[in-house]
Amino acid sequence: MQHDTEGETAQPGGRVTDWRDGRAPPEPGRNAPAVTLVERDYTAVADRMAAFGPLAEECGVTVKGVTVTPGPEAGRVATRCGAATRGAALGRPLLDADNMCEAILAPSGTTTGRLAAEGFGHRADRVGSGSGLPELAASVAERPVVFSDTQERPVQVGASFEWSDKEAPDRGYSPFSIDTEHN
Repeated sequence: MQHDTEGETAQPGGRVTDWRDGRAPPEPGRNAPAVTLVERDYTAVADRMAAFGPLAEECGVTVKGVTVTPGPEAGRVATRCGAATRGAALGRPLLDADNMCEAILAPSGTTTGRLAAEGFGHRADRVGSGSGLPELAASVAERPVVFSDTQERPVQVGASFEWSDKEAPDRGYSPFSIDTEHN
């Protein structure tokens, strides 16, 4: 279960109710944990742990109940850091010590404007068109921050659906500014 997904938050109070006392029987993903059978190939674990796996692209990355899909960002990591040439991770972006920072920055809405814009778009769908979130999304869809940028100088992150702050070069940190200014 990913953090903040319906499967994780489906258990009120974090408890699975005991249906033997006449209550509604548990329904996975509604009032009980969502359970999935997973088959593992343990001979491939090391290869897969050393690569950016496909599930981020296929299922997306969920933060605060908003899911974004970092497909182009995974491709960027592969271009900048190389891809596995053999094994279970064939073709996947590599995550060795030299590349880890790049792989951390790429799928984050705070350092990748495209993902921030996508996340704000999803939030705008929830709160309505008059929120100003589509305009905020358009304003943050700038180039991504890559690791070499952070080695040259401090880099300010952009506003993101992942935080409650609407930070900008001309504006300091102010918590809950997105919530209050965009309803």
